[in-house]
Formats: sequence, C-alpha cells, structure tokens
Amino acid sequence: MRNAAMAVILAISPSIAAAQTPGICLPLNRVYSTKVLDNNTLLATDYQHRQYTIHMAQKCVALDQFAQNLSFRRANGIGSEYQCIGRGDLLGYSLPGDPSMGPGSITVHGAQKQMQCTIDFVSPTAP
Repeated sequence: MRNAAMAVILAISPSIAAAQTPGICLPLNRVYSTKVLDNNTLLATDYQHRQYTIHMAQKCVALDQFAQNLSFRRANGIGSEYQCIGRGDLLGYSLPGDPSMGPGSITVHGAQKQMQCTIDFVSPTAP
C-alpha cells in the first residue's frame, strides 16, 4: 500500500512542479501591462519591467489581441491583491464591439459582462 502511494506521488510530481514555478511571483497589484499572445497564453510585465508568461488552464473563448479591459481576480474572491497570481485565479476580459458595424458598435463593459478564463500557472519569460 505504501509503495503504491509513493508511486502515485512520484507520477504526479512533475505536473505539480510544472504548475508552480518556484520563486516566481507576480502579485496582482504589480501588473503594469499585458499582451495577449494567443487564446491560451498572455504576456505580463510588472512595474520593474520583468516579464512573465501566464498560461491558461484551457483555451479561452475569443481571447485575442483585440480583447479589452483585462483584469485578474483571485479564485473565489479569496485573498489579497498582494498575493501572487497562480493556479485557479481568473482572467477577465471584454470583447470589443463589431468593427464592421462602424462607430455605432458597442463594447459591453463591467465585471458582470466580462468573459472569464482560469489561470493554470505563471512562468518567467526569458529576456
């Protein structure tokens, strides 16, 4: 029984290690800028101009370079803005209005109207 439990722990430990890079911390309140790379990846820069790659747990619906009002929220609203962005936290974003509709196009704003996507992990970005 003990050997079986140890085998399970050893089998899942690489995925646990990949999910949380030791020593990497991007606090919610230190995000200076963001750039959407694709519907699964985001580049974030903090106030010290250090770059981080934020990986989503799944592909995010309509998340692309046109997404607006990107915001980060703690999982279940628990925690402080001083805590690191990590697994289970949420990325919120708004979809722009339809550009083919011209100036009459409306972008919906507000937290209740945002799309959400779950963050898997944050990793450092090589300079």
